Amino acid sequence: MVYFYLNECGYEISFSLFDIEKKVTPEKNIVNINELDFYNNILSIEPTQHKEILNVIASGNADLNTKLISKKFVFKHFISNDVSDDIKSKIFYHFFHNEFQKYILLNLFTEKNNNDAYKFVIDDFFKANFLIEQNKMRGLKFDYILQINKLLGIKHSHDTDTIIDVKLINDNIQWFTDNLQNINHIFSLVNTVNKNTVINKLIIVRLIKKIYSSWSNSNFIPNTIDRNKISINYKLTVDTPLWTFVKHNI
Repeated sequence: MVYFYLNECGYEISFSLFDIEKKVTPEKNIVNINELDFYNNILSIEPTQHKEILNVIASGNADLNTKLISKKFVFKHFISNDVSDDIKSKIFYHFFHNEFQKYILLNLFTEKNNNDAYKFVIDDFFKANFLIEQNKMRGLKFDYILQINKLLGIKHSHDTDTIIDVKLINDNIQWFTDNLQNINHIFSLVNTVNKNTVINKLIIVRLIKKIYSSWSNSNFIPNTIDRNKISINYKLTVDTPLWTFVKHNI
């Protein structure tokens, strides 16, 4: 509860992320939290009860424990039912409970379930000010992610199996150039080019890196490098395979 209180007050506290199969040993001087105990100690509620809690939150009278109960209720909508409580608790604590990480889960859920998921999240939660963020841009980000996934031939933004041939990047330099200004604005990226800059593959690769890092915390890296130290294909990598655990509403 101490961490939650400090987090809500705006303090940033660092914790080592977890190996999805087992907890890693925390770094020296980092607070050690039992994620499963933390998760299980939060009350689970029914939808009718959550509506009442949302009203309390909207009124500004909710205490920290009430907000935690609501967070856990919402979190269960995003995670597959067959995920063990041990893994759920780690994802909840290190991602959804973390103000700087929770939107990774929301983005992946939106991507995995297409536009219907985005509408579901907006209608049920943002109206009640539960998840506070600049969400007016989320739909536009999602549209771009779908387009870029298709251009690169990948299934989703956590697709670590597909190898992306450099030809797909070279063939779409003009598309990225035409959309560069909009992408930088929508994803809140720093614009490193000006009107005199010649847009080439390296600039586009840097842009793609920033896009996937911002959206799903994925890493866009060279996969194969030739004898001249030139990348001939790329791939996505992720530190934690969240896509596997995100719910797919059929």
